[in-house]
Amino acid sequence: MKRTLILFSFFLLTACSNNTIDETASAPTEKIQGTTEQTAKENEAKHTPQDDLDFAKKAFTWFEESRLPMYNMRDTTTKDKNMYNGLTASMSSNGVNVLLFDNEENAKKYESDTFSMLTKGRVLLSIKDEANADNYVRVLSEEKAIPDLAIKYLSPQVEKFVTQLNTYKSYQDFTNQFLKFDQPTRTSIYQTYLYTREFEWEGTVLDRDTVPEGLILWCGPQAKKPKHWLDSKGKIVSLSDIVVIKLKDEDTKAYIEAGNKVKFKGKMNRIWNKEWNKNWEFIDSEVIK
Repeated sequence: MKRTLILFSFFLLTACSNNTIDETASAPTEKIQGTTEQTAKENEAKHTPQDDLDFAKKAFTWFEESRLPMYNMRDTTTKDKNMYNGLTASMSSNGVNVLLFDNEENAKKYESDTFSMLTKGRVLLSIKDEANADNYVRVLSEEKAIPDLAIKYLSPQVEKFVTQLNTYKSYQDFTNQFLKFDQPTRTSIYQTYLYTREFEWEGTVLDRDTVPEGLILWCGPQAKKPKHWLDSKGKIVSLSDIVVIKLKDEDTKAYIEAGNKVKFKGKMNRIWNKEWNKNWEFIDSEVIK
């Protein structure tokens, strides 16, 4: 799926008191005109990594208060520093990432014709929720929440599915709707709305041994439960109703046998993809019944 990467100039923080950015506020006009490059470097140096992280967090607050999809928000500065030269701070979510660099030159290194970009300033906005790309740009440009923002979806069908997520009470209720979409649409929905989202589903234990830290469950109709779920190489076959859960506490398996019906709670970590031979997978799972 295409990802939108946008670099912004409308900021870069001058006053730590409000975490907004003004590239000229602390320098006289004559100095800016005469030594633009020197002034830019001086202004960039005034902002600490903590200032930049605070700004990224504030941007996430604006997105969230604008009702944009914001799931799995986290500080990814340490991880992203291994991938981006000159990165000072980053916050990530399922739909969008906000990354800040020590200077505009380092930010520009990540321009690419593969992505849709605007390069001005030290901020890199990486948008995965492309339906709302313009909305993320607008909120960040105005540096404030926009509560009446019109949230966009890939299609009316996707909007209906997403807005009704909390009404699907069982695995089959959920998949009966989700699997109607083509694979690219499923992937987009998963990346923006489902990754690490917690679900509670029920299933029958097929296997407690193949996955060392988890269980293989059958969550489809009992009449269709397979007799074999491993291929000749011992790998799990890709069936749409097979679910792999990885347990928080592996000791839970001591009380579970194949054939038991269980209810589990876990965070979605992978969706079924027949072409890639992938099954549903949940992490941080607990058997609650």
